[in-house]
Amino acid sequence: MKSTSVFGFLLGIFTLVSCEKETTLQVENEGIPLLAREIYTDDLYWEYTYTNANLLHEIKTKFCYTVYSYNDINLLTGYDIYEDTRIYSSDWATAESAMHRQEWVNPHNTPKSGQGIYFYNHGRLNKIVVTRPISSYESVSTFEYDTLGRIRKESFQDGFIEYLYSDHGNLIRQKQYFLVDGEFKLITMKEYEYDEQQNPFKAFNRLLRPGKYMNENNIVRETVTLFSGNADEVQVTESTYEYNEEGYPVKKDNMITYEYKWFFISFDIVFEY
Repeated sequence: MKSTSVFGFLLGIFTLVSCEKETTLQVENEGIPLLAREIYTDDLYWEYTYTNANLLHEIKTKFCYTVYSYNDINLLTGYDIYEDTRIYSSDWATAESAMHRQEWVNPHNTPKSGQGIYFYNHGRLNKIVVTRPISSYESVSTFEYDTLGRIRKESFQDGFIEYLYSDHGNLIRQKQYFLVDGEFKLITMKEYEYDEQQNPFKAFNRLLRPGKYMNENNIVRETVTLFSGNADEVQVTESTYEYNEEGYPVKKDNMITYEYKWFFISFDIVFEY
């Protein structure tokens, strides 16, 4: 009788396990360093954490915290933002108080200030909805693609942005149009030139935004043209970098320092019932 009970128990365990769907965690960004910190000063820096699949999970700063969510095939489904909005205050004392805060912003000490939700069609991003709970603000962006599957146009309520890429996949021009007096007018054009080294933000490519997170290389020159009647304004920003042996920047403009951690391979098994 005792042997029969033990056999029945083991059979039950085997049946339970056999009903599970076994899937292997899809690890990305293998073979590249993951950006860990972007340092401006001793007490002003950005810190990045990653999921077990080597996807960006959190961006932590003193004044803002962002957390990202993904589905089981590593598509970004959304993000939540928590900000100390006092830093934007026009009142000097309020802004100054925020600048000297000691505890970093996190979901436990700061209300949620924004949320983004990503929508896909057959695995391709077709819409992002961004909301601001405090002000009831909502922004909807939709996307169109070129023949190589890159975002060529982003449309929103009052305008759109057109994107143009180099043969290497770097964003080389973006034109932003806004609705003015019933017609869309070119307001801003940004043009970019690059080095031939590795972009430290490549591991953030699941954010799917053209430019910083999708470029192969680093911007060395940015030319911004502001169109306003007959008095167009041109602003040029040039950047220099120091690189490590793998060709990734370790310092930008002799001010910003990049720290990395190397990828890890996870052999975790995920069970779905």
